[in-house]
Amino acid sequence: MQGTRLSRRPAALADLLGGQLDFMFDPGIGLGHVKAGKLKLLAAGTPAEMIARLNREVSRLMQAPPLTDRLNAIGAQGQVLAPDAFAARLRSEHERMGALVKVTGLRVE
Repeated sequence: MQGTRLSRRPAALADLLGGQLDFMFDPGIGLGHVKAGKLKLLAAGTPAEMIARLNREVSRLMQAPPLTDRLNAIGAQGQVLAPDAFAARLRSEHERMGALVKVTGLRVE
């Protein structure tokens, strides 16, 4: 599996569309391409074996010295969760942020 650094997002999108990359963790930049049918987002219904493979690959990459060195240099620490734990974290954050929006009265303008 081939991924890329976030600092190369525009170039990475071109590589993704051209088939040089297998995946990218930034759906916002490519959303127009998703709507045009050129890219696919992972969503509910993604086969469990694909989710497991992505989790294994991301775990492996998160332990690779180039990434760990870069994260350490900026005082960050990577974390990879098992798919079920990640889903639980997303649900929890959705609930927490939803409550915050209600309490503060935030609105989209």
